[in-house]
Amino acid sequence: MHQRLMMPISILDPLSNLPNQPPTRPPRSAATRQSWTVRWPAICHILYELDHLFHGFDPPPPDPSLAFALLQWLTLSPHTITN
Repeated sequence: MHQRLMMPISILDPLSNLPNQPPTRPPRSAATRQSWTVRWPAICHILYELDHLFHGFDPPPPDPSLAFALLQWLTLSPHTITN
């Protein structure tokens, strides 16, 4: 899981750690945008798989639309957002 989420091993529970730190506005930093573009779909897919396994089903193939809304929001330019 650490590898899928690009998190250091020193963070004991990355799946609980990351969803508690979502961006509150589209990041200006390309590095921050890139890390969330990789991490958020991974979080969604891991939770999707866990949900199916918990209910006794084999996980279906990942749904590519799971992370779409946040990814679309992350790509917005900070100058196009009105508060």
